[in-house]
Amino acid sequence: MVAQERKARAKLEERVEVLERRDSEKRRRLERLEKAIERVERVRGMVGNI
Repeated sequence: MVAQERKARAKLEERVEVLERRDSEKRRRLERLEKAIERVERVRGMVGNI
């Protein structure tokens, strides 16, 4: 019984690690996209002033 619970807990902890890693990767990609959008908007602003 205890062995099964330990195994289940280990599996859940591994799953949590995977989800946290995925979440941080998504956050990094989102930050990159936001920076790219800012650059595009800045260039559009410069081009619009010409």
